[in-house]
Amino acid sequence: MGLAPSRHRISAVAKESGGSAEGRSSDEECSSGSGSGSDVGSRSNVPPEPCEGGGESRPQISRGRQIYPEHWGMTRQQIRDLLMRLRSEPAWTQSNTVYALVRDFIVPWTACTGLGYALLVNEAEPKEVNVMISHCFSENAEEFLEATLRATDDRDVVYICALANYQAEDGCGPTITEQLGRHPTQSPFWRVLAHIASEGAKAGLPWRWRSVLLRLPTFIFLSFVMLACSPQWSASVDFVEWFEWGAPLHSAHSRYYAFVVMCFSVGSIAALAVRLTTRRLYPGRMVVVPNNNEDVYSRLWCVYEICVAQELGVAITVAPTLATAGRGSSRDARCSKDEDDKRIRCEIERRPWGYR
Repeated sequence: MGLAPSRHRISAVAKESGGSAEGRSSDEECSSGSGSGSDVGSRSNVPPEPCEGGGESRPQISRGRQIYPEHWGMTRQQIRDLLMRLRSEPAWTQSNTVYALVRDFIVPWTACTGLGYALLVNEAEPKEVNVMISHCFSENAEEFLEATLRATDDRDVVYICALANYQAEDGCGPTITEQLGRHPTQSPFWRVLAHIASEGAKAGLPWRWRSVLLRLPTFIFLSFVMLACSPQWSASVDFVEWFEWGAPLHSAHSRYYAFVVMCFSVGSIAALAVRLTTRRLYPGRMVVVPNNNEDVYSRLWCVYEICVAQELGVAITVAPTLATAGRGSSRDARCSKDEDDKRIRCEIERRPWGYR
């Protein structure tokens, strides 16, 4: 049920999200992407000596520029547009996994361009990533995209490997192995997380607590509601009279509740101020998206990404879904490719955290 790549289809993708892919078609000569040019997003922490693997990780080439993973991002609106487009495709079914999304749609749409879907739709202006999405490929694609939308806002630019990496393996761009590099610390995942940590460090310490601070007003409000619904509250008649009419307080319980109300009022104002201020903080973070098909911790790449995020000090949040992240040991987790499995295990065994 694949879709044949065509100039019309690829141009339509670019027009939908403001990118440009004019002049690219399956009839055009493929380029290996090894040319030189200006670098976009080439800043990265220097990785340690690598374990076994291939050569250096390769960027995608767009209009003579080398575009690195830090700029393989998509906006929230572009994720929404993609979901709507998929649902309008006759060949699309709601049961499709991310594997099917990539194989039957993303690959045909991007074939012979040398660019991942994210960079294809943003070729004119590559988007700088501030949110790393960690997920499984066996999960339902629509549920995954919907969960990503719930977990992000309009300031976020997300890196999703299924959409960011060039998946076609057609010789027109870097292969998946070439994009991953010879060592996990050269991979797009590591580079994106290192970039988020670097940008966050420039923003100052509070950025790490952004997700907690945004929830503070809700926590204060719910605490007040729970207290207000307690039997002792409703039984304190003179407190209710004080609250409604300003009558004098007599019992210790009433004075206590009056104190709570004043604290709640001050706390609410402070929490609102914190929330308004927090929205201006750098929104960098990792979002882990659980699913009902596969334990996130059974995928070795996910385990490694989470450990690296913790090591680099990047905040980790879980997308709001009804699925559980599950429990498992990194020793039992697996990659779909043996070479990736070997390289990540080599890295885990060299790190102080080891297997858990």
